[in-house]
Amino acid sequence: MATKLAERTEELQAGRVRWATRDDWDLVRHLCDQWYGELPPGRMPPIDFNHLGVLFEHGVDNPNSAIWLLHGEEGLLYGFLCQWVWSPEIVATEELWYVLPEVRGKGIAMNLVEEFEMWARANGAAEIAFGIASGIKNAEAAARLMKRWGYEYMGPNMSKRIV
Repeated sequence: MATKLAERTEELQAGRVRWATRDDWDLVRHLCDQWYGELPPGRMPPIDFNHLGVLFEHGVDNPNSAIWLLHGEEGLLYGFLCQWVWSPEIVATEELWYVLPEVRGKGIAMNLVEEFEMWARANGAAEIAFGIASGIKNAEAAARLMKRWGYEYMGPNMSKRIV
């Protein structure tokens, strides 16, 4: 088992995707700030870094229920495992997926998704759900990529701020 983990770590490093550690907190904060800066003003509440820090630590400490993936200093993906309300099947759900604008189109997004898929399979997920929020820059391009990688359109993400 240790040999397989070492091999997987080498593969990840070769592709520059790796699982985040507690030492990556400043990088995660920076990438989240960059992501937030691309949202239309007023689209989302300000980032609560205390809350984000709790989720970050949970994912780092419990890689069988949540995961933070990093690609060098250029991209990140956060996701977690849950169950559908109507089924006991496990679903891996992406919550945050971001690549810096200056390095988009270089395969970083795909590398992050591939590792997320491997993590999901290894943890018994039957399905992977990605949400592409409307209103973000390049949402249409992200949707085209996902379709090309075998994901199906399941309907729009709708939200309404009520506070």
